[in-house]
Amino acid sequence: LAMAGEDPALAYVDPPWGPGLATGYRTKAGVPAKVDYWELIRTILSAVQSSRVVFLENGHKWMSQMKVEIEQMGGSVLEDWTGTYYRRHPCRYIMATWGEPVAPKIDLGGWDDDDTPGVVIEAHTKPGELVFDCCTGQGLVSFEAISRGRKFVGTELNPGRMAIALEKIRDLGYAGDPKCIGKL
Repeated sequence: LAMAGEDPALAYVDPPWGPGLATGYRTKAGVPAKVDYWELIRTILSAVQSSRVVFLENGHKWMSQMKVEIEQMGGSVLEDWTGTYYRRHPCRYIMATWGEPVAPKIDLGGWDDDDTPGVVIEAHTKPGELVFDCCTGQGLVSFEAISRGRKFVGTELNPGRMAIALEKIRDLGYAGDPKCIGKL
């Protein structure tokens, strides 16, 4: 985020949905396999704290503890909705902040995870503002942000997933800046 030179207006993050997925994902990305899931979540929450508003997407099983972690780190959970993942599996969305409370401008209840990043970006940011995703994956948030005229900063451990994300934003006519693409 230091590279961006500004705090994000919005962070939208879909972190791994539990310890098994976190470890499996890191293994596929070539990162050592043993993962303390809640340490990973606390790292993600630390990364998004400077954002005006944060949206987190995850499975039902982990959301109660996710809320506890947010509050223990000085954040406030502003809203919690139930939606779907891949149009058939239940998931949850949390809206949080570490700053001044922000009123939800949309109701995500019943929305599918393929649609929520664009809706959230449209409702909670203005063109030119910065959107951050520290679990970029295949680039849905980056695509939605850039296609709506927002700036985007993201990170991704898995080079294969990052290649897909970069291809999506190249399809928007974004050539990118080579100094911004690299390994952590």
